[in-house]
Amino acid sequence: MAGLPGPIELRKVALGTCARDFGTHCVHEHACVRCPVPWPDPERMPPLEEIRANLVDRRQEARAKTRVRRARRRTDITGNGSSRTGRCGVSA
Repeated sequence: MAGLPGPIELRKVALGTCARDFGTHCVHEHACVRCPVPWPDPERMPPLEEIRANLVDRRQEARAKTRVRRARRRTDITGNGSSRTGRCGVSA
């Protein structure tokens, strides 16, 4: 196959190697964590695990804050501290 250039090199990215075809556009440019085709380098797994743990913590914190806001909103609506509401927000 005389028309092929030298050996095909792998595209190196921050977390390992990108499996995207050469000459194709990447919608995740510089955001490889969101991409479905990276080949993580085993040496880069600790940072990936740290990123994942951070995301899990942030999601749990956001859910907890949402629960507190909803509970406060219910208390404000009922006026008596009751968090039990029926349909359409009417106290049960």
